[in-house]
Amino acid sequence: MILEGFLFIILCIAILVFFYKQAVTEFRLAQTAELDKTPTLMQEKIPIVVQPFAIPSHLWTLKEILARPSLGNVIVPEYQMSLKQVANTPAAVAPWSQTFAESAAIMTGLPVWAEQTLKPVFSRATFIAPIYTYRTEVYLGPQGLQKTFGLMTILAVTDGTANVTLLNEQSEPYLPPSWKGKLMSRLTRDEAPLISQIQCIDVVLRPGTCLIIPPHWRYCIEEKEDTSCSIKITVHHPISLMMEKVANRT
Repeated sequence: MILEGFLFIILCIAILVFFYKQAVTEFRLAQTAELDKTPTLMQEKIPIVVQPFAIPSHLWTLKEILARPSLGNVIVPEYQMSLKQVANTPAAVAPWSQTFAESAAIMTGLPVWAEQTLKPVFSRATFIAPIYTYRTEVYLGPQGLQKTFGLMTILAVTDGTANVTLLNEQSEPYLPPSWKGKLMSRLTRDEAPLISQIQCIDVVLRPGTCLIIPPHWRYCIEEKEDTSCSIKITVHHPISLMMEKVANRT
């Protein structure tokens, strides 16, 4: 009985790994006006634009940062500046750590909203949905290239307008070895001699719209106008979380 249970667990893990590694390399976007339809669309393994997306945008805005001392006075370790100071000096805005992004998100209340809103939607998608985890992060300004590992990575803008550039796995040979953190608009031929071979697609995000990205894609976020406030919600199952941890160690 114990052996059968062990073999069943191994089989389940193997199935999860197999499906996790599947990726689509063609550039297609799905679009829907109903979040409830995203679990079905996710089976196509292509990015999904959801509009309207009713996120409580007032929880993470430049106005909110300046109005709430408990949020605005938090020190950003990367710059030894308060969040309010960073928000007031756009030239100083640069990516901060995931650890800080998570802790700042907790202060906004957005992780509670994410679990209460997303869990009911995705719990119906598969029998393993009860073991999904939801990680919420908040950011200001642009974010350099990074890879998606989660079952889905949800990007939304709550203030301003941002441009998300999406690249699939076929772009990797043409990117520079140190591609992490790079902005596509600032990538040069000196860094990437075959830059003209990189295929990508741009998605403009404004408040009320979100982009859901499957695993194995790369993306960067650049501002269209003034400083943008963005939210990242990563939905993980155990396999995707393990893959992310392994990748971050290398």
